[in-house]
Amino acid sequence: ADFFVHPLYHALLQVKCIPFLDVTTGVRKLSCFRASDVMSVPVVTVHEHATVGSLIQKLKDTRHNCFPVLKMETEEFCGTISRHGIELILSQPHSVLAASDLNSKSNKRPPTLEWEQVMTMKERKFLGRNRTPHVPQILHGVVLDLSRWIHTSPYTVREDFALSETYFLMRGLQLRHLIVLDGHHVVGIITRKDLLGQNLEKCVRAAAGLSAVKSYSTFEMPPDDYVDVDGSSGRWGLMP
Repeated sequence: ADFFVHPLYHALLQVKCIPFLDVTTGVRKLSCFRASDVMSVPVVTVHEHATVGSLIQKLKDTRHNCFPVLKMETEEFCGTISRHGIELILSQPHSVLAASDLNSKSNKRPPTLEWEQVMTMKERKFLGRNRTPHVPQILHGVVLDLSRWIHTSPYTVREDFALSETYFLMRGLQLRHLIVLDGHHVVGIITRKDLLGQNLEKCVRAAAGLSAVKSYSTFEMPPDDYVDVDGSSGRWGLMP
């Protein structure tokens, strides 16, 4: 039946807005484009030493599930932290958060909790639609060290990395996020939604200067014997 009609499971994925990447993209000549053509900017980042208040604000202002982490002095990329990880950090007892303050003059080592204890605290606080843990205003200035929560070896690509390889990398490794770097500095982030059909087609058309050209259900670049006759205006002509 799938040979004659649109597959049912594929249709359900589309209805539920699940970012499933097909084996083929339907967009030709992806190797002519770069990762920077589809990446999202600006990127919402956190520092490895962050205040409780700044973490809470980022959870409230965004729906992102991954945040690149930057070093304090150089602003260089040092890893990623998930939204779930930040929620777990803020779910710790208030006494633990206060004792973890890097600005504290106490020489005592901050207490650590077992994973089960942290998850129990998280479940108690996330009973409503608002998943952001409530932390008293007096603790918003506490500076936390996020280093032990950071994923220090995420997959990254350069901004000039081929878009075709970017697509197959995310699909083959089942990645949800891909950080785009210029040297050691974050310049963008790519998610699976950026590589879905219409989103990918829109970005590729914009990069090729074809935004004003009539849109088709399956995007096709001009034939090989055509060239861009006046830069990025979208006018194409036969090769002389």
